Amino acid sequence: MISLETTNPSIISSRLQTMLANEELIGVKSAFYPRLSIGANSEYSKKYSNLNASYIGDESLVNSSGFASSLSLKLNYELYKFNATSLNVEASKEKIRSLNYKECDIVNEAKLKLLEIYHKILDYREKIGLYNKLKEVYKEIYELSKRLYEAGDIQKTLLANRAIELVEVDDILINLKKQSEELLSEISNLSGIDIKSSDELDALPSANLNSFNSYNSLNLDLNSPLYLEAKSLNKNLNDHNSSSLDSSLNLDMSLSTNSLNLNKNIDYSFPSFEQTAKAKELNALIASKQLIYEAKKKDYFPAVYLYAKYDFYGDDKDSLRRSIDDTQRNGYRIGLSISYNLFDGFSRESEIKSALIEVSLAKEQFEEARREYEKDIRNLKYDLHSAKDKIKTSLDLKDNSSELLTMSKRLNKSGEAEKLLVYQSMIKHLENTIKFNESLLAKNMLDIKYELTLTRANSCKAL
Repeated sequence: MISLETTNPSIISSRLQTMLANEELIGVKSAFYPRLSIGANSEYSKKYSNLNASYIGDESLVNSSGFASSLSLKLNYELYKFNATSLNVEASKEKIRSLNYKECDIVNEAKLKLLEIYHKILDYREKIGLYNKLKEVYKEIYELSKRLYEAGDIQKTLLANRAIELVEVDDILINLKKQSEELLSEISNLSGIDIKSSDELDALPSANLNSFNSYNSLNLDLNSPLYLEAKSLNKNLNDHNSSSLDSSLNLDMSLSTNSLNLNKNIDYSFPSFEQTAKAKELNALIASKQLIYEAKKKDYFPAVYLYAKYDFYGDDKDSLRRSIDDTQRNGYRIGLSISYNLFDGFSRESEIKSALIEVSLAKEQFEEARREYEKDIRNLKYDLHSAKDKIKTSLDLKDNSSELLTMSKRLNKSGEAEKLLVYQSMIKHLENTIKFNESLLAKNMLDIKYELTLTRANSCKAL
């Protein structure tokens, strides 16, 4: 069974980024707690003179000769930093929200891509069946042309053209099979499952691969016309692909349009970009960057700290062991300190400016994503409306070629030359059937994509 959430590297990477952000939040929150540490020292010191000086600058000097040991408990706590820590915590939370939306959007994109690939495989598999029929017709034409050439009724160049047509169909079949294999490789890459043939897709109990079952996995209406249409399309494809070529060259391999109302005008409405998971992801990212920028500006203010230290001390002139054993309470200190950075080589200014640039960059990412979404929606709207017209046109062509084929069969007097006309009508009918099935599958995929676009606006929630 294919489970993109556990096999797709992009989804797993996104989930790991969210986990990393959660750990970063714990690290940022740690600033609310005091730092408690313990330190122990044992040393030997030697004093060469009896001078009284004990300190010079920040350095302490040796006071006496002998062994000394100390144990110190230290506490350091940030009392006030003008709300900088709270701003950093909120920034981390917004980052997690952004990554949650991003992960959900990546999952939906992977599912949609998998569904599109599967529809392409259905299209190629159906085309392969029809081109195999075409190949049989071209074989019959070639054999018939050979007999006509031997009888002196046609020229050798025409016979050569028939041979070329047969090879061209073979070449198309080879390319279709190659493209189908490439699509299987894409599915394997997305899912992590090694799929060697398209027949294996039918055996997979996965909601992500089957176009009508995918409605169930994405909480769509199972009674909608789109669901019934998708189910009908898949059933027709499976039935056609399982049927063998009979001796009479049965050409009725077109998909059903029973569930598709070609005369109904649908007003396709889409959610605004602000309602999408991508917009929510980027809005949370902008909020996170803005909070970081506000926190960085607090570096212009001082920070207030509470500190405390409790010392144990022992010494002995001759023995390290006795200096440790004689360790006892020496005293403690507690106080407040204020720290203010006067000059750091413009590092503070650089960090604040970098944070502001990060805010601007996130806003530009939002604008770029909004334009990309609006472009995709315009294209999808056009494709949805034009797909129906394409189905109507291809259906008319298929019906007309079917009538022409029927007339050709009726007028055929069983002569060799007349049979060529019948076969030519068969070819035209098969070619139009290929175009019709392709347009119907494309319309089906566009309708499903439209439904998914509507549901994706509400499917992603921040944790």
